[in-house]
Amino acid sequence: MWVDRRPGGSVCNLTQHILNCMKTPNRIASVVLTVIWLVGSNLSFASPLDRWEARDGPLPSDYLHAVTWGNGLFVAVGTSAGNTLAFTSPDGITWRGRLANGPGTLTGVTSVGGMFVPVGNKGAGCSIDCGIVQMGYANGEAWFERAVFPSNRLYAVTYGNQRFVAVGYDSGVGSGVAVTSMDGVNWTSHRLLESGITSSAILTGVTYGDGMFVAVEFSPGTAFTSVDGVNWTNRGNVPGQPHAITYGDGLFAVAGGPELFCC
Repeated sequence: MWVDRRPGGSVCNLTQHILNCMKTPNRIASVVLTVIWLVGSNLSFASPLDRWEARDGPLPSDYLHAVTWGNGLFVAVGTSAGNTLAFTSPDGITWRGRLANGPGTLTGVTSVGGMFVPVGNKGAGCSIDCGIVQMGYANGEAWFERAVFPSNRLYAVTYGNQRFVAVGYDSGVGSGVAVTSMDGVNWTSHRLLESGITSSAILTGVTYGDGMFVAVEFSPGTAFTSVDGVNWTNRGNVPGQPHAITYGDGLFAVAGGPELFCC
């Protein structure tokens, strides 16, 4: 069951959302958070969450969509003048930007074992949607394109159960799609239609927790689960219009628009 975690049911700031979501016995005391806030061409750093400071880095033409931490670096990804873009920082304060291999937009990123794996959508050279998977190593200096999926749009990526899973939408057949990889190099596409799910789901977020992958659909809000990223089950409605999902301390948290829900 998904529970609305907005205090009083009203719109509140990000800090209130997160803290209220975790406001159960023994949870607040055990959690220490450092957050990077991405909005358009802004990079903001907060630790603790009650004070935010904008950081220099992005240009007005840059647009950032997602951020992760790994191998001693924050990596934020997006687009700059039609090209894929990555910013890296060892401390969340000093940032260095670089084009991340070719045209397109990066909308999600994860990290494991010294690898950074961003996903997104390719620009020039595609007459229709082309989902892309890239890879960066160690210090985030070099990026490589690992896979292109014609007619797909990829929005988010996670790692769990010894595999990468990225999710999005296959506009060719009107189905939600998940692409999976055991090594970050070789990728396979799986449409939700193959699991008997007829909804034309646009999957915008994915995470791994409690032994399963959970993906969310933007509109109407729906959650889907899978053990392997290949076979998916429709778990019913999620209130609101979810864009993102994460897992921690035994809870899944979904955010979208002015709303945040936990289950």
